[in-house]
Amino acid sequence: MAETVLVTSLGFGMLWIAHQFFPYQRLTFNKKTGIFTRVVARLNGRKITSHALSNIERAAIEAQWSEGTRMERLALVINGEKHPLEFGFYGTSRGGLVKKINTWLAEA
Repeated sequence: MAETVLVTSLGFGMLWIAHQFFPYQRLTFNKKTGIFTRVVARLNGRKITSHALSNIERAAIEAQWSEGTRMERLALVINGEKHPLEFGFYGTSRGGLVKKINTWLAEA
C-alpha cells in the first residue's frame, strides 16, 4: 500500500512539474495580417493570445540576479506592459535576439 501511495504521489508530482515548467509554446509574428499570436499548450488545454503588431512597442530583456549571475528572459512591451515570452530566466544573453526582433518590428 505504501508503495502505491508513493508511486502515485510521484506521478502526480511529475505531472504538476510538466504542467508548470514545460509547456509547448509557439510565437507567430505575421506581417501580412499585422498580428502577433502566442499559443501556449499545457496538459489541460491551449491558451491563445493575439495582439496587433502596431501595439508592440519593442522587445526588451527582463533580468534578475541569481547567485552572482545575471539571468535574462525575453519580453515584449505592449501598450506599456511587459509580456514575458519565456517561462524562466536563463544565463545566456538575449541581447542579440532583442535587437533582431526590434529591427524586424521597425520594418513591419
